[in-house]
Amino acid sequence: MNVQKILECEREQLQKIKFLPYHYKKFGFVLLIISLISLAILTFTDYSSVLMNNISKSALLVSLLLISISMEKNEDEYTMQLRARSYVMAFIFGVVYAILQPYINYVVALFVKREAADFKELSSFVIIWFMLFIQLGFYYTLRRTR
Repeated sequence: MNVQKILECEREQLQKIKFLPYHYKKFGFVLLIISLISLAILTFTDYSSVLMNNISKSALLVSLLLISISMEKNEDEYTMQLRARSYVMAFIFGVVYAILQPYINYVVALFVKREAADFKELSSFVIIWFMLFIQLGFYYTLRRTR
């Protein structure tokens, strides 16, 4: 197989991936702002509803996902390549974070409150939020240095 056929095959595979139209990105940013405001209100007030907290966290994840999988105004092969790189980096950083962070939290808890140190795994919300945040951060950083 020659290099030209391999490149053509990769190009066809990239074109098969369908992302959401650009206007979903705007909706994602609006939902992100609303969910951040609601989480801030729930954090700084005495009103503590588990349901509202979960809804706000879910809205935050959905908003980040909408921003992540929405196309740019001028989507081309280079932006697709940047997006793919950012997903790879987010996955790698997410796995490393999910493995190391519980141990770091445990060691810090040992020094701060020795008798109450407890080893706890990270929640799925924290891991997914971290991965989406890292993906968007890498994507926009890579795109800006274009």
